[in-house]
Amino acid sequence: MAVFRLIGIDARGEWLDISELQLWAQGQRVDAGATISSSLPPLAGDVSSLLDGNPATGCRWAASDVRAPGFWIQLDLAGDRVDEVYVGGALLPARMTVLRPGTTQPYTAWPALVSGGAWFREGGNVLSQLLAASPAGAWGLDAAGATQADLVGSRTGTRTGGVTSSTVLTVGLSGSFEPQSSGLVVIPAQGVDAGNFSLVIDLQTDTDLNLVIAEHGSDNKGWSLQTAGQGQTVYGAVPGGIIVAVGLNAGGGLTMTTTAINDGRPRRIVFTYSAQGGRRLYVDGVLNSRDYANSGGPVYNSSELHVGSRAGDVGLPAGSLMSAFAIFNRALSAAEVASVCTDPRITQTLSMQRHRPLSVLGSRPVSQGLQTMSTPRTRKLIDVECGGQGRIYGTVARKSTPANVPLRRRVRLHRSVDGYLARETWSKADGSYEFREISTRYEWDVIAWDHELQEYSTVANNQLAEVA
Repeated sequence: MAVFRLIGIDARGEWLDISELQLWAQGQRVDAGATISSSLPPLAGDVSSLLDGNPATGCRWAASDVRAPGFWIQLDLAGDRVDEVYVGGALLPARMTVLRPGTTQPYTAWPALVSGGAWFREGGNVLSQLLAASPAGAWGLDAAGATQADLVGSRTGTRTGGVTSSTVLTVGLSGSFEPQSSGLVVIPAQGVDAGNFSLVIDLQTDTDLNLVIAEHGSDNKGWSLQTAGQGQTVYGAVPGGIIVAVGLNAGGGLTMTTTAINDGRPRRIVFTYSAQGGRRLYVDGVLNSRDYANSGGPVYNSSELHVGSRAGDVGLPAGSLMSAFAIFNRALSAAEVASVCTDPRITQTLSMQRHRPLSVLGSRPVSQGLQTMSTPRTRKLIDVECGGQGRIYGTVARKSTPANVPLRRRVRLHRSVDGYLARETWSKADGSYEFREISTRYEWDVIAWDHELQEYSTVANNQLAEVA
């Protein structure tokens, strides 16, 4: 049996009153025969009624129970494929976190409200919004056979090598393309990128090697979308990030992400080129790019687009997936990129508005723990009370099962003698945190807070700052 656990349920400080809980995969309900349980019993109703298909039955949990550390609702079912969770009822979660079987990396899902309930989905990659932007060509890359149809035009692609994966990266497709070492989709270019152009691709990988994802041309004279490796650090690339070469050996240059994207999660990569505006590289709708060398355009010496590997050689490693590849014969504006990358069904802003403490009227004072982080260094030098030459650092990790998993959490530094909040930061992806320029005259308490409300706060008392 596969175990799906819903944790981090944010009920906006209210009761959780739901009537239905359904698991879906590729448009089909998949929770037949499942069993359901919860860490705390509901105040009213039976938890098993959430699976009976009757919206007139349900159960209610108290707000204090939902906020309790470790609260969860769990479904045990035969299959392990779930891409959507439907929740029906009167008082729905503002968000929740889904822990899937066989992984320690949960994802947080926001509600897409519908009549009587809400859909909770991971990520925001949707095929329909990409097609709505009128690309010159678009391909799902998930067809089982050799033919990969153009979803908007007549540029049919031909696949050789690689495999079709059942993993869905893009809502609206049935799977994705795993190129492996030699998988290649060849698409007639037909001048589609002869002037200003844009590329969009949904990608999931964990590689930190320099490998081709898609390209038009060869010898780095056309354009080439790649993952970045150690060899590109001299240009400012981040291993595990994305790098796009545009006419590199013909007067052009490189554009690279400033962060890695090889975390094994679906990403929508957008690259735009304009002879007037230059190069832009976006990750999930956010501009994330650094340029190297000139801004010249591509010079083509081939008539085909290649997706998946470089001419059928040296593809992405096994497990790397791609789908929803599209090309535009114009440079997308920032607003168009946002519309292409933001799932309109995810009403994140609506649910956030229910959190009244986030609303600020009038001027915004700097919070106590951020005062010394937001001030210039010259003012830090005269922070005679809490500033100094010391540092305090450590790692935030989960102690309970699964143990020793690094966590990104808010970390606060309090003076032990009176509890004064002196600094505040977030731990990194590897769980590490650090406070610098801390006074060595005092003892300090370090508190890691769990914003997902699944664990009790971790406290390290009476820490002495280490001289940097």
